[in-house]
Amino acid sequence: FREIKVDMSSVRFAISYTVKDESRMLPAAIDYHIAAGCSRIYVFLDGTSDGSEVLLSTYPLVVARNSITRDEIVDAPQWMTNILCARETDLDVRKQINTYYAAKSAALEGIDWLISLDADELIWMGSDGPINHDSIAGKLGGVPDNIDQLLLPNLDSVPTSAECQNPFLDCVYFMNRFFATEFIWRYSRALLI
Repeated sequence: FREIKVDMSSVRFAISYTVKDESRMLPAAIDYHIAAGCSRIYVFLDGTSDGSEVLLSTYPLVVARNSITRDEIVDAPQWMTNILCARETDLDVRKQINTYYAAKSAALEGIDWLISLDADELIWMGSDGPINHDSIAGKLGGVPDNIDQLLLPNLDSVPTSAECQNPFLDCVYFMNRFFATEFIWRYSRALLI
């Protein structure tokens, strides 16, 4: 990214989460992104039973609701129609659908960028300084107008214990999400359970 001065009132970003029982992870992630200048956080609860909806109601910038149901999908774009048959069984399909509807809501609110994340992910723009309202929005403001999508590298936190209080502070190991590491991680976790 190139460094430029940006009028913060003109650059707004939002985040979309689709979560199930992530009440332990969400507060730290939400607090971080609000400190980084996030204008809105859309949280889609996907079969949650851990009280996340009560926790989320304490955040004024968070809009929380259940995942988009099949009945709510109207005038679906072709790509959504193609994957709709897997909606009931595939979390990633529900996440894509939820993100699409979050993007429509964000556009109505005048938000420029929507970033879809998992609860164990943070947006980090490569700065060693403290997080502030310009940390993410300032970088997004420097993206040329002819760019409408960014693919950001993904690092997942790897918890080393079930007792960690703040996974983003307590975790010291992070994993790149490449196909091979994703495969090994998923199946090694399945063997441990």
